[in-house]
Amino acid sequence: MNPKSTALLILLALGLSAYVLLHEIDVPFQEGAEQIFPGLQAQAITQLTIEHSGFAPLELHRIPESENWMITAPVRDQADSVELHRLLEAITHLPANTLNGIEESDSHGLASPRTRIRFRTKDNEKTISLGSAGPLNQITYVRVDPGKTLLAIPSEESEILSPTLHSLRDRSLVRFPIHLVRTIRVKAGALSPSGQDASYTLKRGDRKSAWLFSSPIADPADPKSVRQLLNGLRNLQAQKFAEGAPPDLALHGLTPPKWRIVLELEEGYRVGPIEIGRPSGPQNKTHVRIEGRDAILQIDSKIFSQIEQPQELRSRDLIHRFPSPLARVIFSRPDGSHWTLLRVKSGWTILDQKPDGTHLRESADKRSVQKLIDRIRNARIESIEADGVGSPPPVRYGLTPARVTVQLLAPDHTEGLTVIYIGSPTKSSPDKTYVQLSERPGSVFTIDTELANHLVGTQRPEWLPLSSR
Repeated sequence: MNPKSTALLILLALGLSAYVLLHEIDVPFQEGAEQIFPGLQAQAITQLTIEHSGFAPLELHRIPESENWMITAPVRDQADSVELHRLLEAITHLPANTLNGIEESDSHGLASPRTRIRFRTKDNEKTISLGSAGPLNQITYVRVDPGKTLLAIPSEESEILSPTLHSLRDRSLVRFPIHLVRTIRVKAGALSPSGQDASYTLKRGDRKSAWLFSSPIADPADPKSVRQLLNGLRNLQAQKFAEGAPPDLALHGLTPPKWRIVLELEEGYRVGPIEIGRPSGPQNKTHVRIEGRDAILQIDSKIFSQIEQPQELRSRDLIHRFPSPLARVIFSRPDGSHWTLLRVKSGWTILDQKPDGTHLRESADKRSVQKLIDRIRNARIESIEADGVGSPPPVRYGLTPARVTVQLLAPDHTEGLTVIYIGSPTKSSPDKTYVQLSERPGSVFTIDTELANHLVGTQRPEWLPLSSR
């Protein structure tokens, strides 16, 4: 006989045998089949015990008044909500595919089941035992106790009913709503080689308030960078879990941790501490531990570059609170001369006071003035050069005295007062110029030298109406 024909006949015979067997045992795998636990709701299940042959039992408990679950044995860790939902749905919708008239035998593999699931509700306890596979691995034999009910379920259902510790562990680092975070506390595990404490704190008053550094200095934070940091923490996923119960903290760079982060939320809620270890092991991996979890998670360390460089979280806007509406701009020089742009009903007026005390008053060109104001409003800080600078600042910054002082005032001339002190260009990068800001005392920044020179050397004629030039 032709070998191809022989193979075809064998396949047909196997398929026919499986078809006959499946129908003989009456396994109706149709959609909407009756359930073995009619009326059972997933939220009614409060405890789970999962036993795999040859492994330590898994114990899981629902957190009271919550949809979340905790793994309590063989480790204490958060359970993955998606995987738990799939498991609970599989239990509550277990089809009543009863093997009528068939007695349990060794071929069903239920004398020593490969997996046993015991679930508890407030008033009941049931056990689901998974045995061996049936014909062509299309079905799995199942027994439900008490009652000794023998079932057959599709093999794909049995996979859902056989979760492992690895699949059930929550791989996310932390979960929290970003809009509820009010305080971010970052504590360094040790002093820097220079003896400085690199710890810092960020705060905001409410959901609409701006983020501010409250320590080690008071300074505006960049809202986009802070949000990126919080998003990074919330979206971090464990690449793997450290071995051991409990794992060795020293082995994973956590004695002491390099950083400890605590997030304080509205109404007294808290996330953390999140302890970040020093890179460890032959591949310099970063590990993290979170309060309430026995787990040590190996994670991608890129997010922590922001934590280790708080300067990158500070605002780079030259003017944090631009006076609105702006009423006047005053330019002052060390020789006592100063000139003022004053907003009037018709536009802007120039008030020019010479060192000898004489004054000039002229109309200004609206377009040129608006261009200058927009440039100041949109100016960005190039770098943060120093913090904790005394008053007066060191001579090297060219700020004692400043080459030019620029004051921005609101209509009442005091509220909304912002002062920019412009110093000298830096020696290392002449394209940057030192400045100090009244909003951020004690710190020295740099701005683009071309902008600084424009403010220092601003000429009145460019502000005058064309008819006056």
